[in-house]
Amino acid sequence: MVYCTLFNSNYLDRALVTIKSLSGVDLNAKVYVLCMDDQCFSILNKIGLPNVILIRLSDFEDEKLLSVKSSRSRGEYCWTCTSKLLKYVILHYNEYQCTYIDADLRFYSDPSVLLKEMSDAMCHVQVIPHRFPPNKRGKRREKESGRNCVQFNTFCNEEKSMALLDTWIEQCLDECSVENVGDQKYTDSWSELEFVNVSQNGGAGVAPWNVTRYSLEDKTNMIIKDRYTNKKYPLVFYHFQNLTFPNENTAFILPFQEYWIIDKTLIGCVYSEYLNELYQNREFLRKEFGFCPIVTSYITNEKRAPRISERFSMFLTSSLNQKVEGISGKIRKRVRKRKMYLSFPTNVTEEK
Repeated sequence: MVYCTLFNSNYLDRALVTIKSLSGVDLNAKVYVLCMDDQCFSILNKIGLPNVILIRLSDFEDEKLLSVKSSRSRGEYCWTCTSKLLKYVILHYNEYQCTYIDADLRFYSDPSVLLKEMSDAMCHVQVIPHRFPPNKRGKRREKESGRNCVQFNTFCNEEKSMALLDTWIEQCLDECSVENVGDQKYTDSWSELEFVNVSQNGGAGVAPWNVTRYSLEDKTNMIIKDRYTNKKYPLVFYHFQNLTFPNENTAFILPFQEYWIIDKTLIGCVYSEYLNELYQNREFLRKEFGFCPIVTSYITNEKRAPRISERFSMFLTSSLNQKVEGISGKIRKRVRKRKMYLSFPTNVTEEK
Protein backbone atom coordinates (compact mmCIF):
# COMPACT_ATOMS: atom_id res chain seq x y z
CA MET A 1 0.00 0.00 0.00
CA VAL A 2 1.03 3.59 -0.60
CA TYR A 3 0.80 6.13 2.21
CA CYS A 4 1.72 9.76 2.77
CA THR A 5 2.13 11.83 5.90
CA LEU A 6 3.62 15.14 6.99
CA PHE A 7 5.30 16.43 10.13
CA ASN A 8 8.14 18.62 11.34
CA SER A 9 11.19 17.77 13.44
CA ASN A 10 9.26 18.28 16.68
CA TYR A 11 7.07 15.30 15.75
CA LEU A 12 9.92 12.93 14.87
CA ASP A 13 9.59 10.77 17.99
CA ARG A 14 5.90 10.10 17.25
CA ALA A 15 6.29 9.79 13.49
CA LEU A 16 8.99 7.15 13.87
CA VAL A 17 6.52 5.07 15.88
CA THR A 18 3.90 5.53 13.17
CA ILE A 19 6.18 4.55 10.30
CA LYS A 20 7.86 1.62 12.05
CA SER A 21 4.59 0.16 13.35
CA LEU A 22 3.07 0.49 9.88
CA SER A 23 6.03 -1.25 8.27
CA GLY A 24 5.68 -4.01 10.86
CA VAL A 25 2.11 -4.88 9.83
CA ASP A 26 2.23 -3.95 6.13
CA LEU A 27 5.44 -5.38 4.69
CA ASN A 28 4.76 -3.69 1.34
CA ALA A 29 4.17 -0.24 2.79
CA LYS A 30 5.62 2.68 0.84
CA VAL A 31 5.48 5.95 2.79
CA TYR A 32 5.92 9.41 1.29
CA VAL A 33 6.90 11.93 3.96
CA LEU A 34 6.52 15.67 3.50
CA CYS A 35 9.16 17.12 5.83
CA MET A 36 7.82 20.41 7.16
CA ASP A 37 11.28 21.72 8.07
CA ASP A 38 14.87 21.13 6.94
CA GLN A 39 15.95 19.48 10.20
CA CYS A 40 13.24 16.85 9.79
CA PHE A 41 14.45 16.11 6.25
CA SER A 42 18.10 15.96 7.31
CA ILE A 43 17.53 13.55 10.21
CA LEU A 44 15.25 11.21 8.27
CA ASN A 45 17.64 11.24 5.34
CA LYS A 46 20.48 10.12 7.63
CA ILE A 47 18.33 7.44 9.31
CA GLY A 48 17.40 6.01 5.90
CA LEU A 49 14.18 4.20 6.74
CA PRO A 50 13.38 1.55 4.10
CA ASN A 51 10.55 2.31 1.66
CA VAL A 52 10.27 5.90 2.91
CA ILE A 53 10.46 8.63 0.27
CA LEU A 54 11.25 12.09 1.58
CA ILE A 55 9.79 15.28 0.09
CA ARG A 56 11.34 18.66 0.81
CA LEU A 57 8.86 21.37 1.71
CA SER A 58 10.51 23.74 -0.78
CA ASP A 59 9.91 21.23 -3.59
CA PHE A 60 6.27 20.79 -2.59
CA GLU A 61 5.08 24.34 -2.00
CA ASP A 62 3.49 26.28 -4.86
CA GLU A 63 2.27 29.85 -5.21
CA LYS A 64 -1.17 29.13 -3.77
CA LEU A 65 0.23 27.51 -0.64
CA LEU A 66 2.80 30.24 -0.15
CA SER A 67 0.11 32.90 -0.51
CA VAL A 68 -1.68 31.64 2.63
CA LYS A 69 1.29 30.37 4.64
CA SER A 70 2.04 33.57 6.56
CA SER A 71 -1.57 33.94 7.72
CA ARG A 72 -1.81 30.47 9.25
CA SER A 73 -0.37 28.82 12.32
CA ARG A 74 1.98 25.89 11.94
CA GLY A 75 -0.85 23.43 12.62
CA GLU A 76 -3.25 25.19 10.27
CA TYR A 77 -0.65 25.17 7.51
CA CYS A 78 -0.12 21.42 7.98
CA TRP A 79 -3.87 20.90 7.60
CA THR A 80 -3.82 23.05 4.49
CA CYS A 81 -1.11 20.86 2.98
CA THR A 82 -2.78 17.50 3.68
CA SER A 83 -5.13 17.33 0.70
CA LYS A 84 -2.49 18.87 -1.56
CA LEU A 85 -0.01 16.16 -0.49
CA LEU A 86 -2.38 13.39 -1.57
CA LYS A 87 -2.65 14.87 -5.06
CA TYR A 88 1.08 15.55 -5.23
CA VAL A 89 1.97 11.92 -4.48
CA ILE A 90 -0.61 10.52 -6.89
CA LEU A 91 0.42 12.73 -9.82
CA HIS A 92 4.12 13.44 -9.20
CA TYR A 93 5.01 9.84 -8.35
CA ASN A 94 2.42 8.23 -10.63
CA GLU A 95 0.69 6.30 -7.85
CA TYR A 96 -2.80 5.01 -8.54
CA GLN A 97 -3.82 5.09 -4.89
CA CYS A 98 -2.59 6.91 -1.79
CA THR A 99 -3.69 7.00 1.83
CA TYR A 100 -2.93 9.98 4.05
CA ILE A 101 -2.08 8.99 7.65
CA ASP A 102 -1.60 11.22 10.66
CA ALA A 103 1.85 11.05 12.27
CA ASP A 104 0.52 10.22 15.74
CA LEU A 105 -0.99 6.83 14.90
CA ARG A 106 0.28 3.42 15.96
CA PHE A 107 -0.64 0.38 13.90
CA TYR A 108 -1.47 -3.01 15.42
CA SER A 109 -2.69 -4.97 12.38
CA ASP A 110 -2.54 -4.73 8.59
CA PRO A 111 -4.62 -1.77 7.34
CA SER A 112 -5.01 -3.43 3.94
CA VAL A 113 -8.33 -4.71 5.30
CA LEU A 114 -9.56 -1.12 5.02
CA LEU A 115 -8.54 -0.88 1.38
CA LYS A 116 -10.28 -4.18 0.71
CA GLU A 117 -13.41 -2.78 2.33
CA MET A 118 -13.27 0.20 -0.02
CA SER A 119 -12.65 -2.02 -3.04
CA ASP A 120 -15.49 -4.38 -2.10
CA ALA A 121 -17.80 -1.37 -1.89
CA MET A 122 -16.62 -0.39 -5.42
CA CYS A 123 -15.54 3.01 -4.15
CA HIS A 124 -12.52 5.19 -4.92
CA VAL A 125 -12.40 7.28 -1.74
CA GLN A 126 -12.54 6.18 1.88
CA VAL A 127 -12.80 8.03 5.19
CA ILE A 128 -12.85 6.90 8.81
CA PRO A 129 -15.73 8.24 10.95
CA HIS A 130 -15.10 9.67 14.41
CA ARG A 131 -17.41 7.06 15.96
CA PHE A 132 -18.27 9.23 18.91
CA PRO A 133 -20.33 7.28 21.48
CA PRO A 134 -24.06 7.42 20.60
CA ASN A 135 -25.06 9.63 23.50
CA LYS A 136 -25.82 13.30 24.01
CA ARG A 137 -22.19 14.21 24.49
CA GLY A 138 -21.16 12.24 21.42
CA LYS A 139 -23.75 13.97 19.25
CA ARG A 140 -22.55 17.36 20.46
CA ARG A 141 -18.93 16.50 19.69
CA GLU A 142 -19.85 15.24 16.22
CA LYS A 143 -21.57 18.53 15.52
CA GLU A 144 -18.48 20.41 16.69
CA SER A 145 -15.79 18.27 15.06
CA GLY A 146 -17.56 16.67 12.11
CA ARG A 147 -18.64 13.15 11.20
CA ASN A 148 -15.27 12.00 9.92
CA CYS A 149 -11.68 12.35 11.04
CA VAL A 150 -8.81 13.24 8.72
CA GLN A 151 -6.46 10.53 9.97
CA PHE A 152 -6.56 7.74 7.36
CA ASN A 153 -8.00 9.03 4.09
CA THR A 154 -7.66 7.15 0.82
CA PHE A 155 -7.97 8.51 -2.72
CA CYS A 156 -7.63 6.70 -6.05
CA ASN A 157 -6.64 8.27 -9.35
CA GLU A 158 -10.13 8.18 -10.80
CA GLU A 159 -12.04 11.07 -12.35
CA LYS A 160 -14.64 11.59 -9.62
CA SER A 161 -12.28 11.06 -6.71
CA MET A 162 -9.68 13.45 -8.11
CA ALA A 163 -12.39 16.05 -8.71
CA LEU A 164 -13.41 15.70 -5.06
CA LEU A 165 -9.77 16.01 -4.02
CA ASP A 166 -9.43 19.22 -6.06
CA THR A 167 -12.51 20.63 -4.33
CA TRP A 168 -11.08 19.74 -0.93
CA ILE A 169 -7.77 21.41 -1.82
CA GLU A 170 -9.52 24.63 -2.78
CA GLN A 171 -11.66 24.57 0.36
CA CYS A 172 -8.56 24.19 2.53
CA LEU A 173 -6.76 26.99 0.73
CA ASP A 174 -9.76 29.23 1.29
CA GLU A 175 -10.33 28.40 4.98
CA CYS A 176 -8.47 26.00 7.27
CA SER A 177 -8.57 27.51 10.74
CA VAL A 178 -8.69 26.03 14.22
CA GLU A 179 -12.08 27.69 14.73
CA ASN A 180 -13.53 25.70 11.82
CA VAL A 181 -11.78 22.44 12.74
CA GLY A 182 -9.19 22.77 9.98
CA ASP A 183 -9.68 20.52 6.95
CA GLN A 184 -12.00 18.09 8.69
CA LYS A 185 -15.59 19.27 8.43
CA TYR A 186 -15.34 19.52 4.65
CA THR A 187 -15.58 15.72 4.64
CA ASP A 188 -19.05 15.71 6.24
CA SER A 189 -20.85 15.68 2.91
CA TRP A 190 -18.67 12.97 1.37
CA SER A 191 -20.77 10.14 2.78
CA GLU A 192 -23.55 11.17 0.41
CA LEU A 193 -21.36 10.42 -2.64
CA GLU A 194 -21.69 6.97 -4.20
CA PHE A 195 -17.94 6.61 -4.80
CA VAL A 196 -17.00 7.35 -1.16
CA ASN A 197 -16.93 4.60 1.44
CA VAL A 198 -17.26 5.47 5.12
CA SER A 199 -15.42 2.61 6.81
CA GLN A 200 -17.44 0.31 9.03
CA ASN A 201 -14.36 -1.30 10.56
CA GLY A 202 -14.53 -0.42 14.24
CA GLY A 203 -10.87 -1.35 14.71
CA ALA A 204 -9.73 1.66 12.69
CA GLY A 205 -9.48 5.04 14.36
CA VAL A 206 -9.79 4.10 18.01
CA ALA A 207 -8.87 7.30 19.81
CA PRO A 208 -9.42 9.31 23.02
CA TRP A 209 -12.73 10.66 21.71
CA ASN A 210 -14.27 7.18 21.21
CA VAL A 211 -12.19 4.75 23.31
CA THR A 212 -14.91 4.68 25.98
CA ARG A 213 -17.01 2.51 23.66
CA TYR A 214 -14.36 -0.24 23.45
CA SER A 215 -13.10 -3.02 25.69
CA LEU A 216 -10.07 -5.25 25.19
CA GLU A 217 -11.27 -8.82 24.61
CA ASP A 218 -8.00 -10.51 23.61
CA LYS A 219 -4.77 -8.90 24.80
CA THR A 220 -2.52 -11.24 22.79
CA ASN A 221 -4.16 -10.49 19.45
CA MET A 222 -5.42 -7.01 20.37
CA ILE A 223 -9.07 -7.81 19.70
CA ILE A 224 -11.46 -5.10 20.87
CA LYS A 225 -15.21 -5.12 21.37
CA ASP A 226 -17.65 -2.27 20.76
CA ARG A 227 -19.94 -2.23 23.78
CA TYR A 228 -22.69 -0.49 21.79
CA THR A 229 -22.82 -2.98 18.89
CA ASN A 230 -21.22 -6.02 20.56
CA LYS A 231 -19.05 -6.46 17.46
CA LYS A 232 -15.42 -7.50 17.79
CA TYR A 233 -12.54 -6.20 15.68
CA PRO A 234 -8.76 -6.56 15.50
CA LEU A 235 -7.35 -3.18 16.50
CA VAL A 236 -5.99 -1.68 13.27
CA PHE A 237 -4.63 1.58 14.65
CA TYR A 238 -4.92 3.85 17.66
CA HIS A 239 -4.80 7.63 17.28
CA PHE A 240 -2.81 9.25 20.11
CA GLN A 241 -4.53 12.59 19.74
CA ASN A 242 -3.54 15.43 22.07
CA LEU A 243 -0.90 13.45 23.94
CA THR A 244 0.88 16.35 25.62
CA PHE A 245 3.74 16.75 28.06
CA PRO A 246 3.82 19.19 31.00
CA ASN A 247 7.54 18.40 31.24
CA GLU A 248 10.01 16.07 29.56
CA ASN A 249 9.26 13.14 31.88
CA THR A 250 5.49 13.37 32.18
CA ALA A 251 2.70 12.71 29.69
CA PHE A 252 -0.92 13.89 29.90
CA ILE A 253 -3.20 10.95 29.09
CA LEU A 254 -6.37 12.40 27.61
CA PRO A 255 -8.69 9.34 27.84
CA PHE A 256 -8.78 9.52 31.63
CA GLN A 257 -11.08 12.52 31.26
CA GLU A 258 -13.67 10.19 29.72
CA TYR A 259 -15.13 9.10 33.06
CA TRP A 260 -14.97 5.73 34.73
CA ILE A 261 -16.46 3.62 31.95
CA ILE A 262 -13.07 3.50 30.24
CA ASP A 263 -11.41 0.09 29.89
CA LYS A 264 -8.20 0.60 31.87
CA THR A 265 -6.67 -2.61 30.49
CA LEU A 266 -6.99 -1.34 26.91
CA ILE A 267 -5.55 2.05 27.89
CA GLY A 268 -2.70 0.40 29.76
CA CYS A 269 -1.79 -1.76 26.77
CA VAL A 270 -1.74 0.97 24.14
CA TYR A 271 -0.26 3.82 26.18
CA SER A 272 2.44 1.88 28.02
CA GLU A 273 3.86 0.51 24.76
CA TYR A 274 3.55 3.81 22.95
CA LEU A 275 5.23 5.85 25.68
CA ASN A 276 8.06 3.35 25.88
CA GLU A 277 8.59 3.71 22.14
CA LEU A 278 8.50 7.50 22.34
CA TYR A 279 11.08 7.38 25.11
CA GLN A 280 13.36 5.11 23.09
CA ASN A 281 13.00 7.33 20.01
CA ARG A 282 13.86 10.43 22.00
CA GLU A 283 16.95 8.77 23.43
CA PHE A 284 17.97 7.66 19.94
CA LEU A 285 17.52 11.14 18.48
CA ARG A 286 19.41 12.72 21.38
CA LYS A 287 22.30 10.25 21.11
CA GLU A 288 22.64 10.16 17.32
CA PHE A 289 21.72 13.72 16.37
CA GLY A 290 21.98 15.79 19.53
CA PHE A 291 18.30 16.63 19.10
CA CYS A 292 15.17 15.92 21.07
CA PRO A 293 11.63 17.05 20.18
CA ILE A 294 10.46 19.99 22.25
CA VAL A 295 8.08 19.13 25.08
CA THR A 296 4.63 20.61 24.48
CA SER A 297 1.68 21.08 26.79
CA TYR A 298 -1.81 22.54 26.92
CA ILE A 299 -1.44 23.17 30.66
CA THR A 300 -1.74 26.84 31.50
CA ASN A 301 -0.62 26.52 35.12
CA GLU A 302 2.68 24.64 35.03
CA LYS A 303 3.02 24.69 38.84
CA ARG A 304 -0.13 22.62 39.16
CA ALA A 305 1.11 19.72 37.04
CA PRO A 306 3.64 18.23 39.52
CA ARG A 307 1.04 18.15 42.31
CA ILE A 308 -1.47 16.34 40.11
CA SER A 309 1.23 14.03 38.83
CA GLU A 310 2.40 13.17 42.34
CA ARG A 311 -1.12 12.51 43.51
CA PHE A 312 -2.51 10.51 40.61
CA SER A 313 0.35 9.35 38.37
CA MET A 314 1.51 5.81 37.66
CA PHE A 315 5.17 5.36 36.87
CA LEU A 316 5.86 3.93 33.46
CA THR A 317 7.69 0.63 33.86
CA SER A 318 7.37 -2.75 32.23
CA SER A 319 4.60 -3.55 34.74
CA LEU A 320 2.49 -0.49 33.90
CA ASN A 321 -0.35 -2.65 32.61
CA GLN A 322 -0.79 -4.23 36.02
CA LYS A 323 -0.66 -0.84 37.70
CA VAL A 324 -3.33 0.51 35.37
CA GLU A 325 -5.48 -2.58 35.88
CA GLY A 326 -5.17 -2.24 39.63
CA ILE A 327 -6.28 1.36 39.94
CA SER A 328 -9.28 1.48 42.25
CA GLY A 329 -12.76 2.60 41.34
CA LYS A 330 -12.52 5.25 44.03
CA ILE A 331 -9.44 6.81 42.46
CA ARG A 332 -10.97 6.58 38.98
CA LYS A 333 -13.96 8.59 40.14
CA ARG A 334 -11.69 11.17 41.73
CA VAL A 335 -9.81 11.74 38.48
CA ARG A 336 -12.67 11.42 35.99
CA LYS A 337 -12.91 15.20 35.57
CA ARG A 338 -9.23 15.85 36.11
CA LYS A 339 -6.09 15.40 34.08
CA MET A 340 -4.22 12.10 34.34
CA TYR A 341 -0.50 11.81 33.88
CA LEU A 342 1.92 8.97 33.25
CA SER A 343 5.60 9.46 33.96
CA PHE A 344 8.35 8.44 31.58
CA PRO A 345 10.92 6.01 33.00
CA THR A 346 14.46 6.89 33.93
CA ASN A 347 15.26 3.37 32.79
CA VAL A 348 13.06 1.23 30.55
CA THR A 349 13.04 -2.42 31.48
CA GLU A 350 12.07 -4.56 28.52
CA GLU A 351 9.63 -7.40 28.97
CA LYS A 352 11.26 -10.85 28.84
